[in-house]
Amino acid sequence: AKKNFNRMDADGFVLVSRKRKGRNTSTDGEVSMGAASAAAQTALAAKRAKKKEGVAIDFYQFQQHERKREQLTKLREQFEADKARIAKMRMDRKFRPV
Repeated sequence: AKKNFNRMDADGFVLVSRKRKGRNTSTDGEVSMGAASAAAQTALAAKRAKKKEGVAIDFYQFQQHERKREQLTKLREQFEADKARIAKMRMDRKFRPV
């Protein structure tokens, strides 16, 4: 395969072809995939797993919006509760002689 790569034929024309990364071609035209590194396969598997679990949570866009809205309301409620607690702590800190 390499000896025919960018070689001039009898008519004087050069057949231009491109190299493909990760593929080995044998002389009979059979294509076999090259082995990827273990780190690359692990990273790809992690990416696929993350994508799968992401789809299970909120598949539709409106579900994502609803979840964010619920989180915001929960945060606001928590903020108001914290504000009230801090105000109470400040009132308790005042010095009141008997």
